[in-house]
Amino acid sequence: MIQPFKSYVGIEFLENLHNIALSINEKFDENIKELKDENPDLIPDFTYENNIELICGDFLTYDWRDASFIFANSTCFSPELMQSLSKKAEELPVGAVFITFTKRLPMLPDNWEVNSGFRRLMSWGIATVYVHRKMS
Repeated sequence: MIQPFKSYVGIEFLENLHNIALSINEKFDENIKELKDENPDLIPDFTYENNIELICGDFLTYDWRDASFIFANSTCFSPELMQSLSKKAEELPVGAVFITFTKRLPMLPDNWEVNSGFRRLMSWGIATVYVHRKMS
């Protein structure tokens, strides 16, 4: 939330994780003004706008053709779900970035650039991070 995106949308399938996200967002809303007042150079002005939408549901049923940045915590996703994500990714605009964990998006067209993956420590262990970018 340090980039001035028009909106931030989080879609979580599991209700308990969705509820945790709601709780975190509520705490964020409560603390952001005080944090901004104490650290004016740390917090960008656009974070005052609460343009965060948190949805409990299946992300495959939502239209995200205009998204510029997508993150999927895909470590436990099935091959079929990863293929579905690839198909939806084809609809994204040029320049869109799609980040996945552990697994690359399969069968992307040639107009996608994908890094070779880099490893990062997460709360549950080490994950490989893949950055996909739609080039044209």
